[in-house]
Amino acid sequence: MALLRSVIFGGIVAVAVPTLVTGVGGPLGDFVWRTSSHIQIGDTWIRFNAGLFAIVAILTFGFLQLWRSR
Repeated sequence: MALLRSVIFGGIVAVAVPTLVTGVGGPLGDFVWRTSSHIQIGDTWIRFNAGLFAIVAILTFGFLQLWRSR
């Protein structure tokens, strides 16, 4: 169950953060723009960052396992 929650949360973050940050500009916006891939659904471009997904999913899984062991 913790793994499923981690994957779902990682997926949400990996789509939401690059989509929101690309409009910000600056060094962070440029970095996210270059390191994320994108797909087009209708007139909307959806950005996805695989590295961010992996980091968030692993950290969330570790946190949930530590929380469970308490």
